[in-house]
Amino acid sequence: MSNVSRLAMEMVSAGYEGVQVLEDVSVEVSSGEIVAVLGPNGSGKSTLIKTFMGLTSLFGGKISWNDQDITRLPVHLRAFLGLAYVPQVDSVFPALSVLENLSMGAYLMPKRSIHGELERVLDLFPLLKERLGVRASSISGGERKMLSLAAALMMRPRLPWL
Repeated sequence: MSNVSRLAMEMVSAGYEGVQVLEDVSVEVSSGEIVAVLGPNGSGKSTLIKTFMGLTSLFGGKISWNDQDITRLPVHLRAFLGLAYVPQVDSVFPALSVLENLSMGAYLMPKRSIHGELERVLDLFPLLKERLGVRASSISGGERKMLSLAAALMMRPRLPWL
């Protein structure tokens, strides 16, 4: 069996509260690939990514991960399978410390694994190491973006959406 993961969307139509944004979209992404979705504001780029994660209303089509149908799978189980999503806007818990935010990113991991993942992520973002006890609301916008990304990486996603 291959180490390559594959996420596919086939003829998907999706949107929000009855408003269709995507119509019959098909796309495939494999781990190790770097894929860019380009288009003007309002063209459905964010909706496409949110649909992969299960965060939109799905009107039709199929989404699969490694040939397993995940079309109706809840968001938390998609995360458990290795998908991660970092929204454009602040996605930190402002009242929690940097360390607590990172811990929230590892909520599906076994407790014994969290310390090792924390060390790995802090090696990637050494500035956050200096801010572990600080509330997320007190750090700069750039640091909050780092924190969002670091929290998503705590789960060791197989296919992160940034």
